[in-house]
Amino acid sequence: MLGSHLKSDKQTRVISGSVLGGMTTNPSSVTGYLGRYCNQVTLLSDDTQSEFVNWVMPIGKRHTTSNTLLNKFIGKMKWDTDLNGGHRAIVPTGTYEEVMPMSIMATQMVKALASQDLEYSEQLGVLELAEEDVALMEYVCQSKTDVTGKLRDMLTIIEKEG
Repeated sequence: MLGSHLKSDKQTRVISGSVLGGMTTNPSSVTGYLGRYCNQVTLLSDDTQSEFVNWVMPIGKRHTTSNTLLNKFIGKMKWDTDLNGGHRAIVPTGTYEEVMPMSIMATQMVKALASQDLEYSEQLGVLELAEEDVALMEYVCQSKTDVTGKLRDMLTIIEKEG
């Protein structure tokens, strides 16, 4: 199905569903590309070549939500799975609250999830959240924290403890 769309010279990540809520699939699996409830297949470049001192250049083909790059005027941007660096400390800049669909303290929630603080997470309202609710927080996260994965881990811990 995707044979003509895949480029053989580049690594490609196949996602069953959307970029924010889909699951990575194996192209050679028996079940195919689409999950039971998915309507789309997403292909992303999985190339992890690092650019030399890319943090110095104010113009690039990378997307930013903080408008720190002057790439609004360029047009087409490069979308891939590269993190552009490693994991960083969680810094409260207010970007989580800008995209959070609920009225919760989002930065404190991410810190509680990262430290696996069960009681504080429950006080902040972790039981009201699903992975879809924090997907945009993971997208705008400067620290590159796997917020959806940490939320799923916390909800699993709460479920096991009863």
